[in-house]
Amino acid sequence: MARGHSHRAAGVLISDRNGSTTTYALNSLQERGELFCGPGVEVYEGMIVGQHSRDNDLDVNAVREKKLTNMRASTSDEGFV
Repeated sequence: MARGHSHRAAGVLISDRNGSTTTYALNSLQERGELFCGPGVEVYEGMIVGQHSRDNDLDVNAVREKKLTNMRASTSDEGFV
């Protein structure tokens, strides 16, 4: 490899915003590669949060929260007494 040229076999997952990582967001990101942090970690915009399985870099939202609705699934209350 020529000096000064960098070629990575894998890209990185880059946080696109500041905040605290959520389990919900990380669950969807783990399919894209290996994560370097778990839930509840403070991240900043531009921070590398994982390694992508392909050779391109991806901007990702690692702080996304699940949308809450008023509707309940029919099984959501099962197990509660």
